[in-house]
Amino acid sequence: VKEQDGNGVDRKRSVAIGETPEVVTMRENLGIINKALSKYWYDLEILDEELSNLQKRLTADPENERTIRMDQRSLYRVFNDPDLQTGGRFYGGWWQNIPREYRHHLTVNGKRMVELDYSNQHPSILYAREGVVRPADCYTGVIKPYLIIDGAAAKDVRDMVKAAFNAMLNSPKPLSRSPAEVKPSKFGLKWAQVSEAIIAFHEPIAHHFYTGVGLKLQRLDSDIAEDILLHFAQRQIAILPLHDSFLMQHGYE
Repeated sequence: VKEQDGNGVDRKRSVAIGETPEVVTMRENLGIINKALSKYWYDLEILDEELSNLQKRLTADPENERTIRMDQRSLYRVFNDPDLQTGGRFYGGWWQNIPREYRHHLTVNGKRMVELDYSNQHPSILYAREGVVRPADCYTGVIKPYLIIDGAAAKDVRDMVKAAFNAMLNSPKPLSRSPAEVKPSKFGLKWAQVSEAIIAFHEPIAHHFYTGVGLKLQRLDSDIAEDILLHFAQRQIAILPLHDSFLMQHGYE
């Protein structure tokens, strides 16, 4: 669970939960998934020198210290509340620690892997609940071009809007300034402009922003991930989760 300490800083701590039929089922499903994962070897096909440099790069990051230990292949789920209503995503696999640009070097038993994902997953769920067709891309065209400084790459603007969108769904109250991972100033924008633009662009689901619904959506997308992992695990096919995307041997694409 996440709590605030005396200085108003968010801290996480583990809590015990009761042994319910739901918990038992989750544990059994994890056993099936991890057993299937254990039958394969996952590797990163890069030169030893590049791997060494990557390890140094990951451990040197003070904000997000990570390391690659290829023996870490068992998954577990992390929830955000003792009632298991929020969070629930899968963690524990070493492949989750590598930067995105290295994913195309991943192999399973020496065979190249591909990454498949659900585009615009959380907005898709919210629009579906409202019975409204969502925009083709929920993160593009949100900010009016004349507001953005010249030379800003469209992909970088989209990535910023996506991060802001998710922060607005996860926050239980309006944010007076941008989260640490969202930097509107890089594009000549203020946080208020980004927040207002997202709310206006997504008017059919605007009432969900700043309600904390994002963590509940994570529970739903983690259950979807569990279904997918089980589908393949029961066929002894290994696929690796990256929250809302999956890595699998290219032959199963």
